[in-house]
Amino acid sequence: MKIIITFILIFIVNIAFGQKNVQIDSLFLAQIAKQIKTEILNQYKNDSISIDANCYYEEINGEKFRLSCFYVKGNLGWIGDINKDGENDVILEVYDEGLGGGGSMYGYDYYVIYLKDKKIIGKDIIFGGGENSFAHLRINLVSNHIIYANLFENTRFEADTLKDKQLEFIWHNNKLVEKSYLNCPLATINKQIFKSGLLNIKRNISVNDMYEEEQRETLLIDTISFSASYTGCKTPELWFFRHSLHDPRIENDIRYKRDKILDNIKFLKENTVFESVFESIMLDIEQNGVKNGTIALPNDWLYYMGIDNSSYGGGHKDLRFFIRLFKENDALDYWKRIKR
Repeated sequence: MKIIITFILIFIVNIAFGQKNVQIDSLFLAQIAKQIKTEILNQYKNDSISIDANCYYEEINGEKFRLSCFYVKGNLGWIGDINKDGENDVILEVYDEGLGGGGSMYGYDYYVIYLKDKKIIGKDIIFGGGENSFAHLRINLVSNHIIYANLFENTRFEADTLKDKQLEFIWHNNKLVEKSYLNCPLATINKQIFKSGLLNIKRNISVNDMYEEEQRETLLIDTISFSASYTGCKTPELWFFRHSLHDPRIENDIRYKRDKILDNIKFLKENTVFESVFESIMLDIEQNGVKNGTIALPNDWLYYMGIDNSSYGGGHKDLRFFIRLFKENDALDYWKRIKR
């Protein structure tokens, strides 16, 4: 009798788990794909850009020009409990057709959608590839909390032997990581960029297009806003960006341009944990002026930067400043860096 009861209990448990899995079917995938597509397209919508079906358009002189179209699809093999909360999550492929359509500048990503009671509670984005990317990613399946995938060299580079690598994305320390990244020396490093104690800092961690952990931070002080990122495997790589009001004086006044650059460097020196590095950059500029190309600093740091006026859709213009900090490494060899 006990054996019969035991089998009945096992049968009931199996049915319960089976019903939970069945809830995410093709119909649900189609519904959630539509929701994600709508959210993506609405990010582009403004006074000059309109949305129609899968695409968004810009109106110029009364004519509509198609900027791009998005297509979102799921796969029943891409369902599983990825974040280990006891409920199934889903992965969607998001394909961006590219400017004007036709696929000449296409790109695609995989959206990892975390669910609770079939409602979206969060998401991560895994870079898929594009027309000019070194490689293309193909997700195979989700099993036992692991996303299994293959990375293939982009065929447009016409290599004699196409390179490839197997990747596994796992839930580690409450975040999604690519398993081989845990072999990187920087995997356990604190990637804080802006100083502690500052207000109005937004931080988030994601997986970048090298399948490494990337920390992004945005700092707002008064009217100055800086965005920054910290990533890398063996050695660090940092980017800093600032967009401000369009300023035509920097195009013709060399001294004024130098002073604007120094203002930005001084701000980063005072507000980041890389104070000594930015001090060295200020010293270099004051002694040698603003130079093009990559400049070497003490402690093996290198940097290059730029400042220019940029134009965007709808005639919008602004002043863009950027600086990249990095150390000499194998960053130029994609496959050497990715096979960690």
